[in-house]
Order: sequence, then C-alpha cells, then structure tokens
Amino acid sequence: MDLTSNNLNRETNFAYFLEPLSKCKILKEINLSNNFLKNFENAKIIAEIIIMNKDLENINLSKNYIGNNEFNNSNNMKFISEALAVNKKLKELNLSTNELSWCNRENCEFIAKIIEENLTLEILNLNKNFLGVYSKNFEIIFHAINKNKTLKKLFLNKNSIGLNTDNMIFLSDALVVNIGILELDLSDNILGENYFNILFLSEVLKKNNTLKVLNLARNKIGCDKNNIKIIAESLKWNSGLHSINLSENEIGKENENFFYVREIIIHSKNLKDINLSNNFLANNCLLFEMIGNILFGNENLQNIDLSENFILENYFVYKKFYELISFKKDKIFIKIV
Repeated sequence: MDLTSNNLNRETNFAYFLEPLSKCKILKEINLSNNFLKNFENAKIIAEIIIMNKDLENINLSKNYIGNNEFNNSNNMKFISEALAVNKKLKELNLSTNELSWCNRENCEFIAKIIEENLTLEILNLNKNFLGVYSKNFEIIFHAINKNKTLKKLFLNKNSIGLNTDNMIFLSDALVVNIGILELDLSDNILGENYFNILFLSEVLKKNNTLKVLNLARNKIGCDKNNIKIIAESLKWNSGLHSINLSENEIGKENENFFYVREIIIHSKNLKDINLSNNFLANNCLLFEMIGNILFGNENLQNIDLSENFILENYFVYKKFYELISFKKDKIFIKIV
C-alpha cells in the first residue's frame, strides 16, 4: 500500500487512514514516506500497524522526521523498534531523512536494536540522518552491524561520516567482520577531506571480498592524489567488487589520479561497471591514455559512465575518443552524454 505524501500528520487524515490500518492484518508492503509523522501519536499507530501486520516485508518511513528533537520525540523510535522486534518477515526498511542522530543517542540505540534482533532484514536505508555527526552514535549502529548476519544492502548517503575519523574506524571494523553486505552506499560523506578516512576504507576493500557494489560519489576523493592511490592499491587485493561509483570527485584535477584510475581498472578483474561522470576528465590530456587502458586492460568491463565530462564539446577530443572506443563498441557500453 502506497500512502506517500498524503499529509497523514493532519488530524483528520490521521483518523481516516492510519487508525483503520492499525486493525488491518494482510499488508505485506506499506509506504508512508513524506507524511511528517513525527508526533508521539503517529509513532504509536505506526507501531500498531507493524504489530498487527505480521507478514510485512517492506516498510518505508522515509521523510517523516521521526527523530526531530523539536517535538521531543525520544520515544518514537522506541515504539517502532519494539514493534519490529515482533515482526519475523521484514526484508526492507527505509528510515532515511528522519533526523535520527541529532544529539539523540537513544534513537541510535533503537536502530541498533532493530539491526541486532531482526533476523530477516536484508535492506536498510539510513540516508540523510547525520549519523556521523556524533561518533558515539555511529559506533552504536556499527557495533550492531558487526553482529548482523542477514543484511545485504546498506545505504548511508549524506551522513557526515567523514567529519570524524572514528566513524570510519567503526565502519571498517564492522565490514571486515560482516561479510554478508553486498552493496554499500557511502556517497556524499566528505570522505576525501581526510586521508585517514580513505585509509580505513582501504582496509575494508583489502579484506572484504563479498562486497559487490560500492558508491563513493561526491566525496572529494580527487582533491588529494593519495586518496585514489590508496583505493587503487587496496583493490589489487580485492576479487569481489563488481561496480564502483566515483562520480563527481574532481578526479581530473590531478594528473596522477588518471594513473591510479587505470590501476583500478586493470587490477580489478571482476569489475563490470565504473562511474566516472562529472570529473573534469576532458580537461586533461591524459584522458585518452586512461580510456585506452580501461578498454583494453579489463575484458570483464561492461559499462563505463563518462557523462558530464564535456567530451563532446571539443571536436578533437570527441574524434580521438571515438577512434579508441570503436574497437570495442559491441562489447562495452560507454555513456558520454
């Protein structure tokens, strides 16, 4: 059932929609996204819906600001976590954009409780919750992930993880032990501003060979040539990664970055997809050498995203580029627009 953006926080809508749902017993999916369900009463009804519908597999509570401190909502996640402890079939939970970490340790403890006690959860979305602002809160969550055996996809976009190196220590420790996670989104976390963040990430890449998809977009990784170098070195030891997103990382601003991107492609033999969009690549004369190495250095590569790099704006650049890709145009998809 999809009830996205229905102003359910209003008293009349709340009575018409949510209260009857708390008596329903047949739901398998429910989407309550973007309804500003941040009040105490809302959280209690959500908990009742979860308890009554024991077959719920997919719950979307994103953009409800459940943890918003303005409304003193310390018990909201308590009700929801206790309800989810009863559920034995939940596979996907979306808690993105709920302000769960702002000065609130209890919210993070309740999230940890969900991660530890739910034995069926496979997909967890915690995007845009600023979990990394307070490293102790981040530690609580990743201590739970360390113990979890079912989680396969974890989304942590825009959580300010790069603000504190301790956050990456907790993440690294957990993901070296947890070998069940196949997809990890760390985009928009300013990781590249601190060399040690990338260093701890490299430990994951060296030791975790079950991770298949890694999103590092918009992390300012290209600002320091040592960042790409560390990632390239660590991937020499990795045999599991299939897809990496390095878009919008200013890679083209440093000449040495091209060399290390080439190293990533050549040595990551199982890599099938790489996203290098919006990286100022056409501004650098080493672009063609890098593309040549990409095309002929890895036979398993299937998709390359080079869009928003202004390749088509210069005729010479485009002509040279087309000559390079014409040899493998039937074997690989290259996006340049």
